[in-house]
Amino acid sequence: MSEEMKNLNNEPEQAPVDNQPAAKKPLDKKTLGIIIGAVAAVLVIVLVLVLTLGGGDDHTHNFVDGKCECGESDPNYVPTHTHNFVNGECECGETDPNYVPPVVNNEYTLGLGLVYGDVTNAQINATIATVVLDNNGVIVACKIDAVQNKYTVTDSVAFTNLLTKKELGYDYNMAAFGHSLIGNATVKEWFEQAAAFEAWCVGKTLAQVEAMPTQVKGEHNYVISADQDLLAAGCTISITDFIDAVVKAGNDDQSMTFTTDGEIVLGLGVNSADNGSAGDDFEATVKMNIDYAAVASVDGVIVATLNDATQPQVKLEDGAVTSTDKLISKRELKEGYNMAAYGSDNNGDGIVKEWYIQSAELSKYLVGKTIEEVAALETTLVNGHYISTDDALLTAGCTMQITGIQDVVLEAAGYAAESTEKNYTLGLGLVYGDVTNAQINATIATVVLDNNGVIVACKIDAVQNKYTVTDSVAFTNLLTKKELGYDYNMAAFGHSLIGNATVKEWFEQAAAFEAWCVGKTLAQVEAMPTQVKGEHNYVISADQDLLAAGCTISITDFIDAVVKAGNDDQSMTFTTDGEIVLGLGVNSADNGSAGDDFEATVKMNIDYAAVASVDGVIVATLNDATQPQVKLEDGAVTSTDKLISKRELKEGYNMAAYGSDNNGDGIVKEWYIQSAELSKYLVGKTIEEVAALETTLVNGHYISTDDALLTAGCTMQITGIQDVVLEAAEKAN
Repeated sequence: MSEEMKNLNNEPEQAPVDNQPAAKKPLDKKTLGIIIGAVAAVLVIVLVLVLTLGGGDDHTHNFVDGKCECGESDPNYVPTHTHNFVNGECECGETDPNYVPPVVNNEYTLGLGLVYGDVTNAQINATIATVVLDNNGVIVACKIDAVQNKYTVTDSVAFTNLLTKKELGYDYNMAAFGHSLIGNATVKEWFEQAAAFEAWCVGKTLAQVEAMPTQVKGEHNYVISADQDLLAAGCTISITDFIDAVVKAGNDDQSMTFTTDGEIVLGLGVNSADNGSAGDDFEATVKMNIDYAAVASVDGVIVATLNDATQPQVKLEDGAVTSTDKLISKRELKEGYNMAAYGSDNNGDGIVKEWYIQSAELSKYLVGKTIEEVAALETTLVNGHYISTDDALLTAGCTMQITGIQDVVLEAAGYAAESTEKNYTLGLGLVYGDVTNAQINATIATVVLDNNGVIVACKIDAVQNKYTVTDSVAFTNLLTKKELGYDYNMAAFGHSLIGNATVKEWFEQAAAFEAWCVGKTLAQVEAMPTQVKGEHNYVISADQDLLAAGCTISITDFIDAVVKAGNDDQSMTFTTDGEIVLGLGVNSADNGSAGDDFEATVKMNIDYAAVASVDGVIVATLNDATQPQVKLEDGAVTSTDKLISKRELKEGYNMAAYGSDNNGDGIVKEWYIQSAELSKYLVGKTIEEVAALETTLVNGHYISTDDALLTAGCTMQITGIQDVVLEAAEKAN
């Protein structure tokens, strides 16, 4: 083998020194420049790609909740507001539509307000109201009264009336002389109309009272209510001052708040007096003081009270008003009353507070007291003023005379105590049934309703006055069905309309119906389920309880009579805490029938009356009469007339035009007005006192001998009414 081959297959020919690798050849400048250029080119390419794909002015922000993924914030971003409602309100001002305020039933506010009406050369008119509002601003109690303080100016100023309209009661004579502004409706007395307005306000807010729909009526453009419920309740007079006074009382900025869990009763007292009037018919100044107060009490204890006073002045020259002054109350005047500046320092402490502040201190002092404790407040005469002797009240700053306020607070508290009595309404109604050639049928009902419209007493009777016409007209029965009793013979000869049930007597069936009505409203009576039975298609009850009680006869006239009585627009309201008993009397008589079987006119008079009494004393009564006429020819009815009562006829009865002037005063009032006056006169009397009423014969009529009744306008014959009222009273007792 050659030497070269040995060297190729075995160890190298000479090993490197010290085992180090062989030294590399350094890069030349040309190669290094090429490498640096390539790296720079790569870097440029990367930079371009970054700027193109990830940044630069061409980026469009996509903001989510105010932020872009690039990290940029939206300068216009407003975070979504989440409402945080506290007591129904968010700090942003938004209200929670689903918020229901917590009901705190025992927080109330008492307010008091007076508004002036016309001030003339003969009278000063003002309306006063007080209200209790609950914590939701809803009226829970309301009372209204008005002064119409009348005076004459001749040689001096003389006041002819300082009583309020409520104090005058029926003597205000709105019912007697007022004219209806809504057609032929009965005009109720002022106090009754005010009571209807008060009741309407309860349950409403001040805004609802203020927004009451109204209408303008009469030649004097009176603004009366257009609310049908209020009109139906009998409030048909001008209500502008009513509304203004109630709203003013509700917005009283010196109101008193209180809490109670009891039943609140509210009273309003008003006292008027001369305040130094002087002058004659040439020149005079009429000065008056009107104190008024409101008291809210629970169980006879005052829980809130307010008092105020106003001192109107009227200047007259030659009988004409030249100016008025001080038509604003002392509480409203505040510092303008100037008691602090000019009042008497009655307790010697050098401080005289303003009247409205002293009034408020007295009101706070009276809270928690009974009527007896208010009446027992002691006073002492200092500087001509009767001030309190109680250091607690004096220290509180009430150092003025308090006797006038004491009196009117006592009056208000007394009225509040009276209002604990329950209110009721007595109504009377008659409906005619068939009128034939042999009989006249009519059903009469009377009901007592409580202030919720629930029937608490009900009485029904019916006439089936029978007659024959031969040579003359002869009546064969003038007794009522109740008076006939078992002799009516329904039980003996009647047929059951509901199968094989026993037929009860008429008076028993009527009694069952009366009992069924008690505890129900008129709407429930009217809506009684019925069914048609028998060959004559009688409408009988489908109420199983009433049928089971034995009332299985036709009830159409029963229902109609009860509903008519309950809707009586000449009803009588009354209050009592006693047990009411109700009686109904009916008397029928011939009223001048004439003729024979060829031609005849049957004339009849039916007197009827209702009496509600408590412990034998009449608390309410109503009377009416109807005079039906039937004309017959050859035994057939050709016409009927006057199938309507005298009270319903009103002016159509024409007593004012054709009646006898029995007391010589030149005035004859309509029958329905005289009837109402007699009813009012009988309230408070016993059966014995009604029986003892004296009469005298004048112009062929037995009229009362009592000047009080005659002066009230009842100058017609009263003996027939006296008899039927006695009958009703006896049945009640």
